[in-house]
Amino acid sequence: MLKYNLDEKVTTQIYDLVDKYEISHEKLDKEDLLNYINRELNLNLDMKIIDGYIKALNTCIYKEDGIEEIICYLKEKYDLYVVSNWFTSSQKERLKKIGIAKYFKDIIGADINYFKPHIKSLDIILKHYEKENCILIGDSYEKDIMLAKKLNIRAIWLTDEEMENCEIVHKLSDLRKVL
Repeated sequence: MLKYNLDEKVTTQIYDLVDKYEISHEKLDKEDLLNYINRELNLNLDMKIIDGYIKALNTCIYKEDGIEEIICYLKEKYDLYVVSNWFTSSQKERLKKIGIAKYFKDIIGADINYFKPHIKSLDIILKHYEKENCILIGDSYEKDIMLAKKLNIRAIWLTDEEMENCEIVHKLSDLRKVL
């Protein structure tokens, strides 16, 4: 997938390190991420590895049937934002490919913001709104839902799991039932 001449073990280690980087750092930085991977794996990779990783993830697109319809519905009622733990340009590209980027007031990645669940990761948005008027919809309990709970923001978890004391939808179209 990365189109870099690495064996499968090293490629898997790089994927794992990207996740660990997110946990051990506040923000996303290409050069720092590359240095972190090289340091952890005792390698001397160049920026092509990071660019290849970003390009590969740009092709990983989940598109639920009726997504544009539900996003349009939500846009009529709310200002919509995307807060991502990935690169802003990559997230914008992915949302453009599925035709919904135009509905969001802003798309904010961890390269210009903080990683979720860092308490400051929503500051860019919360400076414009009262917390009681905000809803965080996310697919990660640890990164999204726990962050919303820390900030006293209503949270809706997009998941197949079940959990008490947590508002859950199983697919995006279910948001119409709760919002």
